[in-house]
Amino acid sequence: MRARRTPGLRVAFAVLCAGSLPACERERAPLGPHAAFVPVVLDSRIPGRVPWQTRVEVTNDGPAEGIVRVTRWPPEQRQAETEDYHVPAGATRGIPSRVPFFPSVSSFWLESETPFRIRAVVRNRKGPPPPPLEVPVLSPADLARPGDTLRLGPFISDEATRSHFCFTFPGTDLRSLPYRVRTVFTGLDGKLFGRLEFGLAGIPTLIENPWEWFTLPAGRPFNLEVTFLGSARGRPPRHGLWVYGIVTDRTTNVSRFLTTSVERAR
Repeated sequence: MRARRTPGLRVAFAVLCAGSLPACERERAPLGPHAAFVPVVLDSRIPGRVPWQTRVEVTNDGPAEGIVRVTRWPPEQRQAETEDYHVPAGATRGIPSRVPFFPSVSSFWLESETPFRIRAVVRNRKGPPPPPLEVPVLSPADLARPGDTLRLGPFISDEATRSHFCFTFPGTDLRSLPYRVRTVFTGLDGKLFGRLEFGLAGIPTLIENPWEWFTLPAGRPFNLEVTFLGSARGRPPRHGLWVYGIVTDRTTNVSRFLTTSVERAR
Protein backbone atom coordinates (compact mmCIF):
# COMPACT_ATOMS: atom_id res chain seq x y z
CA MET A 1 0.00 0.00 0.00
CA ARG A 2 1.31 3.44 -0.84
CA ALA A 3 0.13 7.04 -0.52
CA ARG A 4 -0.08 9.21 -3.63
CA ARG A 5 1.30 12.75 -3.54
CA THR A 6 0.16 15.18 -6.16
CA PRO A 7 2.65 17.55 -7.88
CA GLY A 8 0.46 20.50 -6.86
CA LEU A 9 0.84 19.66 -3.17
CA ARG A 10 4.62 19.31 -3.49
CA VAL A 11 4.89 22.68 -5.25
CA ALA A 12 2.68 24.43 -2.72
CA PHE A 13 4.67 22.94 0.16
CA ALA A 14 7.98 24.03 -1.39
CA VAL A 15 6.76 27.58 -2.02
CA LEU A 16 5.32 27.99 1.45
CA CYS A 17 8.39 26.66 3.21
CA ALA A 18 10.73 28.74 1.05
CA GLY A 19 8.82 31.84 2.11
CA SER A 20 8.61 30.84 5.76
CA LEU A 21 11.95 29.34 6.73
CA PRO A 22 12.83 32.07 9.25
CA ALA A 23 9.42 31.63 10.88
CA CYS A 24 9.82 27.84 10.91
CA GLU A 25 13.02 28.14 12.90
CA ARG A 26 11.70 30.67 15.41
CA GLU A 27 10.41 29.35 18.74
CA ARG A 28 7.93 31.85 20.16
CA ALA A 29 7.17 32.04 23.86
CA PRO A 30 3.47 31.45 24.64
CA LEU A 31 1.51 34.67 25.08
CA GLY A 32 -0.39 33.30 28.05
CA PRO A 33 -1.99 30.22 29.67
CA HIS A 34 -5.24 30.33 27.68
CA ALA A 35 -5.22 28.68 24.24
CA ALA A 36 -7.46 27.04 21.66
CA PHE A 37 -6.95 25.24 18.36
CA VAL A 38 -9.21 25.58 15.31
CA PRO A 39 -8.26 22.54 13.18
CA VAL A 40 -9.64 23.84 9.88
CA VAL A 41 -10.01 27.31 8.39
CA LEU A 42 -10.78 27.45 4.67
CA ASP A 43 -11.78 29.70 1.80
CA SER A 44 -12.92 27.48 -1.06
CA ARG A 45 -13.17 28.95 -4.54
CA ILE A 46 -13.07 25.67 -6.47
CA PRO A 47 -15.33 25.86 -9.55
CA GLY A 48 -18.43 23.74 -9.19
CA ARG A 49 -18.19 23.52 -5.40
CA VAL A 50 -20.04 25.41 -2.69
CA PRO A 51 -18.06 28.64 -2.00
CA TRP A 52 -17.25 27.69 1.59
CA GLN A 53 -15.62 30.22 3.90
CA THR A 54 -14.77 29.97 7.61
CA ARG A 55 -15.88 32.71 9.97
CA VAL A 56 -13.82 32.81 13.20
CA GLU A 57 -15.01 34.97 16.13
CA VAL A 58 -13.38 35.61 19.49
CA THR A 59 -15.37 36.82 22.51
CA ASN A 60 -13.90 38.49 25.58
CA ASP A 61 -16.23 38.05 28.58
CA GLY A 62 -13.78 39.69 30.98
CA PRO A 63 -13.93 43.14 32.58
CA ALA A 64 -10.94 44.54 30.67
CA GLU A 65 -9.55 44.53 27.14
CA GLY A 66 -7.69 41.37 26.18
CA ILE A 67 -5.10 40.55 23.54
CA VAL A 68 -5.52 37.34 21.53
CA ARG A 69 -2.57 36.17 19.45
CA VAL A 70 -3.47 34.21 16.32
CA THR A 71 -1.00 31.88 14.58
CA ARG A 72 -2.20 30.83 11.12
CA TRP A 73 -0.67 27.91 9.26
CA PRO A 74 -0.27 28.38 6.44
CA PRO A 75 -1.17 32.06 5.91
CA GLU A 76 -1.62 33.86 2.60
CA GLN A 77 1.60 35.76 3.33
CA ARG A 78 4.31 35.46 5.98
CA GLN A 79 3.42 38.78 7.61
CA ALA A 80 0.02 37.33 8.50
CA GLU A 81 1.38 34.18 10.15
CA THR A 82 1.18 35.70 13.64
CA GLU A 83 -1.02 38.66 14.56
CA ASP A 84 -2.27 40.17 17.83
CA TYR A 85 -5.90 41.27 18.12
CA HIS A 86 -7.23 43.61 20.80
CA VAL A 87 -10.68 42.53 21.98
CA PRO A 88 -12.56 45.03 24.19
CA ALA A 89 -14.29 43.85 27.36
CA GLY A 90 -17.60 42.17 26.59
CA ALA A 91 -17.01 42.34 22.83
CA THR A 92 -16.84 39.81 20.00
CA ARG A 93 -14.33 40.31 17.21
CA GLY A 94 -14.02 38.54 13.87
CA ILE A 95 -10.59 37.16 12.97
CA PRO A 96 -9.76 37.32 9.22
CA SER A 97 -8.91 33.93 7.76
CA ARG A 98 -6.16 35.03 5.34
CA VAL A 99 -5.84 31.56 3.88
CA PRO A 100 -3.84 30.87 0.69
CA PHE A 101 -5.83 29.78 -2.34
CA PHE A 102 -3.85 26.54 -2.54
CA PRO A 103 -3.96 24.70 -0.33
CA SER A 104 -7.30 26.06 0.87
CA VAL A 105 -7.02 24.51 4.34
CA SER A 106 -5.21 26.19 7.22
CA SER A 107 -5.32 25.97 11.01
CA PHE A 108 -5.53 28.63 13.75
CA TRP A 109 -3.80 28.56 17.12
CA LEU A 110 -5.10 31.24 19.50
CA GLU A 111 -3.56 32.20 22.84
CA SER A 112 -4.00 34.94 25.43
CA GLU A 113 -3.14 35.99 28.97
CA THR A 114 -6.86 36.26 29.70
CA PRO A 115 -9.78 33.83 29.10
CA PHE A 116 -11.66 34.03 25.81
CA ARG A 117 -14.32 32.13 23.88
CA ILE A 118 -14.05 31.21 20.24
CA ARG A 119 -16.53 30.10 17.59
CA ALA A 120 -15.67 28.93 14.09
CA VAL A 121 -18.31 28.30 11.44
CA VAL A 122 -17.92 27.15 7.84
CA ARG A 123 -20.59 28.87 5.76
CA ASN A 124 -21.60 29.49 2.19
CA ARG A 125 -20.37 33.00 1.42
CA LYS A 126 -23.20 33.42 -1.08
CA GLY A 127 -25.82 32.48 1.47
CA PRO A 128 -27.91 29.38 2.26
CA PRO A 129 -28.39 26.59 1.44
CA PRO A 130 -26.60 24.58 2.81
CA PRO A 131 -26.63 25.56 6.51
CA PRO A 132 -23.42 26.63 8.31
CA LEU A 133 -21.14 23.93 9.71
CA GLU A 134 -19.82 24.39 13.24
CA VAL A 135 -16.08 23.67 13.46
CA PRO A 136 -14.87 21.80 16.57
CA VAL A 137 -12.64 24.01 18.72
CA LEU A 138 -10.02 22.04 20.64
CA SER A 139 -8.06 22.70 23.80
CA PRO A 140 -4.30 22.00 23.87
CA ALA A 141 -4.98 18.88 25.93
CA ASP A 142 -7.20 17.45 23.17
CA LEU A 143 -4.37 17.10 20.64
CA ALA A 144 -2.61 13.78 20.13
CA ARG A 145 0.88 13.42 21.54
CA PRO A 146 3.53 10.94 20.33
CA GLY A 147 2.27 7.41 20.89
CA ASP A 148 -1.40 8.43 20.93
CA THR A 149 -3.88 6.95 18.44
CA LEU A 150 -6.76 8.85 16.83
CA ARG A 151 -9.79 6.96 15.52
CA LEU A 152 -12.62 8.19 13.31
CA GLY A 153 -15.13 6.96 10.75
CA PRO A 154 -16.94 5.58 8.93
CA PHE A 155 -15.87 7.21 5.67
CA ILE A 156 -18.30 6.66 2.80
CA SER A 157 -18.15 7.28 -0.94
CA ASP A 158 -21.21 6.45 -3.05
CA GLU A 159 -23.85 8.17 -5.16
CA ALA A 160 -25.32 9.90 -2.09
CA THR A 161 -22.31 10.63 0.12
CA ARG A 162 -18.69 11.70 -0.10
CA SER A 163 -16.06 11.88 2.65
CA HIS A 164 -12.60 13.27 3.27
CA PHE A 165 -10.15 13.79 6.11
CA CYS A 166 -7.20 16.00 6.99
CA PHE A 167 -4.05 15.78 9.10
CA THR A 168 -3.65 19.12 10.87
CA PHE A 169 -1.56 20.75 13.60
CA PRO A 170 -0.83 24.20 15.08
CA GLY A 171 1.62 26.52 13.36
CA THR A 172 3.41 26.77 16.71
CA ASP A 173 4.74 23.22 16.13
CA LEU A 174 6.76 23.96 12.99
CA ARG A 175 10.16 23.31 14.56
CA SER A 176 9.25 19.69 15.28
CA LEU A 177 7.96 18.90 11.77
CA PRO A 178 7.81 16.68 9.79
CA TYR A 179 5.64 14.34 11.82
CA ARG A 180 5.51 10.61 11.24
CA VAL A 181 2.23 8.75 11.41
CA ARG A 182 0.97 5.21 10.99
CA THR A 183 -2.42 4.86 9.29
CA VAL A 184 -4.58 1.74 9.46
CA PHE A 185 -7.70 1.39 7.27
CA THR A 186 -10.31 -1.25 8.12
CA GLY A 187 -13.69 -2.14 6.66
CA LEU A 188 -16.83 -1.85 8.76
CA ASP A 189 -16.55 -5.60 9.42
CA GLY A 190 -13.02 -5.15 10.78
CA LYS A 191 -11.26 -6.45 7.65
CA LEU A 192 -7.86 -4.81 7.14
CA PHE A 193 -7.72 -2.73 3.95
CA GLY A 194 -4.23 -1.34 4.43
CA ARG A 195 -1.55 -0.08 6.76
CA LEU A 196 1.00 2.60 5.94
CA GLU A 197 3.65 4.61 7.80
CA PHE A 198 4.83 7.91 6.32
CA GLY A 199 5.89 11.48 7.03
CA LEU A 200 3.54 14.46 6.84
CA ALA A 201 4.42 17.56 4.86
CA GLY A 202 4.89 20.87 6.63
CA ILE A 203 1.32 22.04 5.96
CA PRO A 204 -2.09 20.57 6.85
CA THR A 205 -2.54 17.59 4.55
CA LEU A 206 -6.03 17.34 3.05
CA ILE A 207 -6.99 13.91 1.70
CA GLU A 208 -9.95 14.63 -0.57
CA ASN A 209 -10.21 11.12 -2.03
CA PRO A 210 -8.77 8.59 0.45
CA TRP A 211 -9.71 5.62 -1.76
CA GLU A 212 -7.52 6.90 -4.59
CA TRP A 213 -4.79 8.42 -2.41
CA PHE A 214 -4.22 5.25 -0.38
CA THR A 215 -5.31 2.71 -3.06
CA LEU A 216 -8.19 1.44 -0.92
CA PRO A 217 -10.96 -0.82 -2.28
CA ALA A 218 -13.02 1.52 -4.45
CA GLY A 219 -16.14 2.80 -2.75
CA ARG A 220 -15.83 0.52 0.28
CA PRO A 221 -16.65 2.27 3.60
CA PHE A 222 -13.79 2.28 6.07
CA ASN A 223 -12.73 3.36 9.54
CA LEU A 224 -9.44 5.17 10.07
CA GLU A 225 -6.85 4.75 12.81
CA VAL A 226 -3.88 7.15 12.97
CA THR A 227 -1.04 6.63 15.43
CA PHE A 228 1.15 9.69 15.97
CA LEU A 229 4.70 8.31 15.99
CA GLY A 230 6.40 11.64 16.73
CA SER A 231 8.79 14.05 15.08
CA ALA A 232 11.05 12.74 12.33
CA ARG A 233 13.60 15.31 13.54
CA GLY A 234 13.54 14.06 17.12
CA ARG A 235 12.12 17.32 18.48
CA PRO A 236 9.17 16.94 20.85
CA PRO A 237 6.09 18.76 19.56
CA ARG A 238 4.96 21.71 21.60
CA HIS A 239 1.30 20.74 21.22
CA GLY A 240 0.49 17.84 18.88
CA LEU A 241 -1.52 16.42 15.98
CA TRP A 242 -5.19 16.19 15.04
CA VAL A 243 -7.14 14.40 12.32
CA TYR A 244 -10.65 15.48 11.39
CA GLY A 245 -13.12 13.87 9.00
CA ILE A 246 -16.10 15.32 7.16
CA VAL A 247 -19.03 13.50 5.54
CA THR A 248 -21.12 15.41 2.96
CA ASP A 249 -24.47 14.69 1.32
CA ARG A 250 -23.87 15.04 -2.43
CA THR A 251 -27.39 16.33 -3.16
CA THR A 252 -27.81 18.95 -0.43
CA ASN A 253 -24.10 19.64 0.31
CA VAL A 254 -24.98 19.40 4.02
CA SER A 255 -21.85 18.31 5.91
CA ARG A 256 -20.98 17.04 9.36
CA PHE A 257 -17.77 16.40 11.24
CA LEU A 258 -17.07 12.84 12.30
CA THR A 259 -16.22 12.27 15.95
CA THR A 260 -12.48 11.85 16.52
CA SER A 261 -11.53 9.87 19.60
CA VAL A 262 -8.03 9.69 21.12
CA GLU A 263 -6.46 6.68 22.81
CA ARG A 264 -3.58 7.86 24.93
CA ALA A 265 -0.24 6.06 24.93
CA ARG A 266 0.39 3.96 28.01
